[in-house]
Amino acid sequence: MFTLNPADARRMVVAHARARGSGVAPSGAAVDALPPRVADELTAGGIGPEHVEATRAAVEALPPSAAARDGADAERILCEAATTTRPGPLARLGRENARLDPDGDFPRDDLLEKPMRRPQVRQRPDGVASGLFDPGGDSGALLTNSLSPLAVPRTGGAGPDTRGRARRYGGAQAEVVRLAAPDATCERPAATERCGPRHPARTDGGPRPGRGRSTHRGWAARLLTTRSRPGRLDLMPQPNQAELTSAVGELLNRRPAVGLALGVVSDGDLEFFHGHGVADIASGAPVTQDTVFRIASITKTFTAVAVMQLVERGLVDLDAPANDHLRSFRLVPPSSGWPPATVRHLLTHTSGVPETVHASRSLKYVFGESVALGRPLPTLADYYRGGLRLAARPGSAFTYTDHNFATLGQLVEDVSGQRLDSYFHEHVFQPLGMTSTDLLRSDRIRPHLATGYTLGRHGPKPVTDRQWITTAASSIYSSPRDMARYVAALLGGGANEHGRVLSPATLAMMFQPQYQPDPRIPGMGLAFSRFDLDGHATVEHEGILPGFNSDIFLAPQDRTGVLAFTNGARQAMLWLPAEVGRLLGDLIGAREERVRTDLAQRPELWGELCGRYPFPAPVTDLRARSMFGAGAEVFVRRGELTVRLLSPVPAAYRGFTLHPDDENDPYAFRIDLENYGIGTARVVFAPDPDTARTALLFELFPTTLRRKVGQASPGGRVADALRGAARTARAMRRNRPVNRPPGGG
Repeated sequence: MFTLNPADARRMVVAHARARGSGVAPSGAAVDALPPRVADELTAGGIGPEHVEATRAAVEALPPSAAARDGADAERILCEAATTTRPGPLARLGRENARLDPDGDFPRDDLLEKPMRRPQVRQRPDGVASGLFDPGGDSGALLTNSLSPLAVPRTGGAGPDTRGRARRYGGAQAEVVRLAAPDATCERPAATERCGPRHPARTDGGPRPGRGRSTHRGWAARLLTTRSRPGRLDLMPQPNQAELTSAVGELLNRRPAVGLALGVVSDGDLEFFHGHGVADIASGAPVTQDTVFRIASITKTFTAVAVMQLVERGLVDLDAPANDHLRSFRLVPPSSGWPPATVRHLLTHTSGVPETVHASRSLKYVFGESVALGRPLPTLADYYRGGLRLAARPGSAFTYTDHNFATLGQLVEDVSGQRLDSYFHEHVFQPLGMTSTDLLRSDRIRPHLATGYTLGRHGPKPVTDRQWITTAASSIYSSPRDMARYVAALLGGGANEHGRVLSPATLAMMFQPQYQPDPRIPGMGLAFSRFDLDGHATVEHEGILPGFNSDIFLAPQDRTGVLAFTNGARQAMLWLPAEVGRLLGDLIGAREERVRTDLAQRPELWGELCGRYPFPAPVTDLRARSMFGAGAEVFVRRGELTVRLLSPVPAAYRGFTLHPDDENDPYAFRIDLENYGIGTARVVFAPDPDTARTALLFELFPTTLRRKVGQASPGGRVADALRGAARTARAMRRNRPVNRPPGGG
């Protein structure tokens, strides 16, 4: 049994009428006959009506001179491609071929009228130039296609060509410059190879290889198989496999891990993957691209994608009260005078929802937010007892909490009418080709699931896995192969080679600052943390669960991302995002931020900054308190301005020297966290002369601390800090069993 709608039936009948050359459709309308090779493939059943239309259009779009000379070859190549390619790419190929006419006016006048953005080019110390420019859709396709013959991998020689696509196109661009200016030479001798080999001169007056009519057929064939990106040409150099493997080896030397999977996605593909160690010690199963990890809080980004899909469909309004869309429970403000928490607030962790919703449960294992495997999960309506109370005025403060995204997951279910796992499968996982990903511990992922471990005094110890009540915030299982496809879609404007889940405009909005308490701090996008790597806008999300750590770090404008997953490493919640970000910076040519030693201190301003900055979260928010404790204190120690966290963590309490970071901004500083594997981080102050409540903000965590007015004595401040730290430490010890780290990243 099969179903055929009338439109498909008409296309099929018309296509076969064209194939037979009858010239008349069932309606009586005249139809054009198909090219002979296309007609043969249709009759043989090799292609369908949609492929016929795309293939015919591509053949007919060839410039007249090219069609007369190479039409038969182009038709054959297109028909062969149609048997394994979707109609969409074939149609795009036809449009690109229409722009390419080596014997006509080149370039066309209408293309020259389109503005081109000024190129951004950097010269690296090793002689490699990297750059990015956006010539517009038509010109970009023309330029990319023109470089394709020179950008194919080299053959022969000492070994295979290990250059990535960006390096090959960079070499092709250099070769074009050399062909235009034959006397040009490379400025640096070491860069000669990067400029590409010059074609040997012809002595018979004919064209050089790769130019002119003699190679047009090869050009067309390569055009069909080259991954071109109309409208954008990337000349960013990419390290080769050996360099990346060496970098991962150095990382694992510094940071031992039971198992680690690390991948680099560039221009839509998983260009590099390294699997280290074992997924399970007992079985000895190695870590591969198909090993399934718990990705923890990276789940939040999938929930955000689902919400934005509903926004695109007009079913959800980002700035409407979330209660307008919730049916299962309500967000409850303590005062009727408070503004409502919106969907945007939930997506940026500024809704006012606290980190811990039930104080009595905060001392249970992982804050009472999990149940044993096999036991039924309570509904959120039952867990929240019908209402989730707000602890802060919506939009006033950042509080990272799983309950924001648990609420968004409920919103997706209430609006769509589907269970969240079903919605994810139908609208996100399946369109992106993520076949080894699930929100539940299903039969599809269980055979490849890694075991999580902690590293203690006696070596690795397996963690008893659990299921999480805040499912939409922390529960997805996925493999590096599938996550590479997800990252490719995030870098590709919402689509990868398998399908699309969001429009480019929607995804760009998710990466833009949606909560930015100070313009000197990158702030939050929708679900994603934002960072600036030497002028490159990047977004990131980390995942933390007992036994598992994960991170994705993306540079959307550079179309490059790094993903990493481990199933057993000490303090990976600190070093994994830093290491992944450092590797991404190397890939995109970003200079690593260092503490500056060339800027003068401004002691005359320190009086505005020194003092105690209380942490505004409730005392029951133990995860945040474990980081910030009672808040922060800025003071002068041995003649240096210092900031410390009033925290039970000794290193944080000892404090960090504040180094000036901007010659034009005396309130911008940088602290050195290299000893803790985090690199450096920016710290900024925003004085308020009217209230004296100077604000303190950290780049790594967009929480705003405000200086307390009416300072206690120094001895009282220290005593208060120590008492608060002791209370938090006692609570954390009661909450955390031996060898079990806190979860919920």
